[in-house]
Amino acid sequence: MARRQSTLDKPDGELIALALDITNQSIVNAALWNLDANRVTSLTSVTNTANSAYLANVNDRTSNKETVEIKDAAFKELKRFLSLYIDYLEGNLSVPNANLVAMGLRSREHHYHEKQPVPDTIPVVKITTLHGQVSVSVAQGEDGHPTQSVNPEHYHGFKLRWRFLDEPEYQVVQTTRVRHTLLFNEADGGRHIALSVAWMNTTLEEGPWSEPVEVILN
Repeated sequence: MARRQSTLDKPDGELIALALDITNQSIVNAALWNLDANRVTSLTSVTNTANSAYLANVNDRTSNKETVEIKDAAFKELKRFLSLYIDYLEGNLSVPNANLVAMGLRSREHHYHEKQPVPDTIPVVKITTLHGQVSVSVAQGEDGHPTQSVNPEHYHGFKLRWRFLDEPEYQVVQTTRVRHTLLFNEADGGRHIALSVAWMNTTLEEGPWSEPVEVILN
């Protein structure tokens, strides 16, 4: 969580520059990176709204109390959406690691002096569903209490595989956080999905997968 906050904890001008770069790269590479069109459209809308509010507020001739309130609300929504969207990019293996780094996002590749063993335990998984979202949290230990971050001495993150029950192919995402949120279209409401998780080490080797869990999209 701390690393995501540091990515977005920037002065307004730098945050807008980051959002515009991610948006432009997503538009240009949408097909190559196999990006969901609705996500890119939403990102474009949220970024443009925040940018317009920023420009109105940074201009001494138009800045006032109202423009400050509008800008603050727009940036709050921008940070909320960007946090989810960056997770989506990092978990989408069609997005090259070099492009993540070029956009100012964290690299998937980490260099360690000693190779970690392949994980031999199964994560405890907790699933929360909201409208159009499925949030998956993982934890270590038998008590199942979610941890705030992945312990780098043991695991590098986790992999999440999921599929609609009426489709044969699984999609796999990976994250170095302990929580990942899947975003779905409104048309997917009522569909059933199956998902499972596995710890991964620093070389992205996964351990044993959890038993599949079925979820109905709201």
